[in-house]
Amino acid sequence: DTGFLLAASRLNAAAHEAAARILGPDALRELEAAAAVLLRAKLVLLGHGGAGKTCLRRRLAEGVFFEHLLATDGVEMSEVELTVAIADGGGGERRLSVFLWDLGGQYEFLATHPFFIDSMAIFSLVVSLNRERDNQASVANLASSLRFLRTVRARAPRASVALVGTHADGVEQPVEALEQLRVELEAACPGVLTPGLVFAISSRDGGGVEELRTGLAAHAVTLDHVRETVPAPYLKLHEELSNRASASPHLPLGDVVSIATSPACHVPVLGAPDATIPDSASALRALAKLTSWGAVHHHASPSLRGTVVLRPKWLADAMACVIGPKRAEVDEGVSPIVRERTERRCRLMSGGRLDHSRLDELWCAATIEGFAEANASLCPYLLATMHAFELAYPILNNDGEPSGESLVPSMLPQQRPLDLHPFAGLADDAKMAKMEVRLSFVPQELFPRLLVRLQQYVQARDCWFDAH
Repeated sequence: DTGFLLAASRLNAAAHEAAARILGPDALRELEAAAAVLLRAKLVLLGHGGAGKTCLRRRLAEGVFFEHLLATDGVEMSEVELTVAIADGGGGERRLSVFLWDLGGQYEFLATHPFFIDSMAIFSLVVSLNRERDNQASVANLASSLRFLRTVRARAPRASVALVGTHADGVEQPVEALEQLRVELEAACPGVLTPGLVFAISSRDGGGVEELRTGLAAHAVTLDHVRETVPAPYLKLHEELSNRASASPHLPLGDVVSIATSPACHVPVLGAPDATIPDSASALRALAKLTSWGAVHHHASPSLRGTVVLRPKWLADAMACVIGPKRAEVDEGVSPIVRERTERRCRLMSGGRLDHSRLDELWCAATIEGFAEANASLCPYLLATMHAFELAYPILNNDGEPSGESLVPSMLPQQRPLDLHPFAGLADDAKMAKMEVRLSFVPQELFPRLLVRLQQYVQARDCWFDAH
């Protein structure tokens, strides 16, 4: 978290004292206790809908190509192990564990993207080279790519960003087409793309995929937060929570602290006491590290800190129940869960308002895989998460008390309601103010959050939202 690597066993007295001041003596002791150098990375796939992100994720994770894949509903995740050569004097190869996050590229899901973009991730901007063959599509390719790049620059300005061109097998000169796009992107958004991380690939025949694997892995291990020193008990906690994730997607924080401080997470150290996670403060540090990997999710805010999500995909599915297309129709072949999720979202949030008394209809076994009847008690946590992430806003009554409803900007009507008369009843000489903002870059994913923040100044029924 402090931005440097610590090899505790090689610290002299002065360096040890300095590290203790920076990290704190408790955190330093944890690092000194059976510390292990890990290679772990989070790779986030960004790009417009239909760019080939899901095919690429499946190709990287499973080594196969799937001809007909439906659009990603929210977020999909995979884990993949890569082999990388380590130039540390000892030679040889190491395994790099990568958490792959595939973010839905349709505009409805853009509001969720900022919550998966952080400085600890590596990003791959995925573009379809097929679109470069048509001038109009090429312009759209450039515009959507710039939107994603600028979002990354705003949220994680120092993060590494690769450019990956898909469908290379369908283009006569894929390398040249991708290079032209890179030049245009660099001119419009200088310094965001990482030099040397440009790959033209085909998920269909596997062309260029091995070069992508090798290039990303080689770059990843040069990053301090990827090649880090981690207390061995943190790894034991990860194992323990992973084993429990199949039985339950979440646990109370108190249960996780009990697991972390139990003998199950003790690690023997030759000639010294066992390495442990000694107390709740240490357990919270361990959770923060696991969250940065994308292995679990724990939010430190007062309304959310009591729950630890063991399967982040489960939380992403809960978000997809709220954020998604406004139309009830779905493509042929979608899973029953996605179909039900879409239909309920449109029915329960018609007009952009969510009745809290119907949360158990929105978040249930029919809409979230692995949601058991016992999970119904977690609906308030999921609602609080939507509020904390500014995907929804609790509507207050005239007395400033919660009304039992939330406004969901992404589900608001796209056109101004015909019966809306926001200035009715004002005196003839009343003064009104109009605010108009002109932006060279329109951050579509931020506007739902802007509407949430403006709700304290307007009536919920006086809102509409056109995301185009």
